[in-house]
Amino acid sequence: MKRFFAILLIVICLVPFCVYAKDKKEDKKVKVYVFEAGGCPYCEAETEYLKGLSSYNKKFVIVSKELYVDHVNWEKGKDYDLGVSVASEFNKAGFADASSTGTPFVVISDIFAATGYSTDLEEVINQAYEEGDKDAVSCISKGKDDCVRINEEALKKAAEEEAAKEKAKETHGGVAILILGGIALVGAIVYTFVFKKNTNSEIDEFDDEDDVEEEEKTEELEEKEHEEKYERNQRRPIRRPNDRQNGTRRPVRRPSNTKTRRNENK
Repeated sequence: MKRFFAILLIVICLVPFCVYAKDKKEDKKVKVYVFEAGGCPYCEAETEYLKGLSSYNKKFVIVSKELYVDHVNWEKGKDYDLGVSVASEFNKAGFADASSTGTPFVVISDIFAATGYSTDLEEVINQAYEEGDKDAVSCISKGKDDCVRINEEALKKAAEEEAAKEKAKETHGGVAILILGGIALVGAIVYTFVFKKNTNSEIDEFDDEDDVEEEEKTEELEEKEHEEKYERNQRRPIRRPNDRQNGTRRPVRRPSNTKTRRNENK
């Protein structure tokens, strides 16, 4: 009888420890948060992928959050404000892919937060399980600070990408300036050539017009001189040509003397 009571006492003492160990095992499971929209096909595909992993319900569980009521009108869901806060905190820590503007938005501990369908989450889940789930979503929902660890590598990468973008902008700006300068130079050359050609054409036209006017004036002067000469000739008395110059002599007519002729006849 004493032996029976001793065994019963041992069992009673061990039960709380077994329950506590089970609870600790349950607490160790990583919570994978999926912020989704009603009827979102990518959200459903993400959930099916997670449930298909061998570690599902062993190392992690899925916690669904309603970010949007549906994926057509994108009406805000009951967990919309939480999703916005979680995305903002992860952005500050260097997680550039965290966003509450799309679904599915997946958050794992304090080491992963990204929007979009992904099938590369098993390694992240295993890391969170080994390190222990920090449950950043629950921490943020309680209004606590420092819920997300700073991702130094992501921040450094983001800074490098930003610097590369700025450098690209400067390079593109310099190239654009060179191109615009070249276009302006070509335009100036073409304009100068066309303007000079048109100017030369106008000058030639003016020269031709001047030549025509000069010729007309010359013709008018010649015609006027001809008319004046003709008028002078008309007013000049007619003179007989000099016979000596022609080599002939005109017969000299002597005045007739009637008296002499009569005397001779007598």
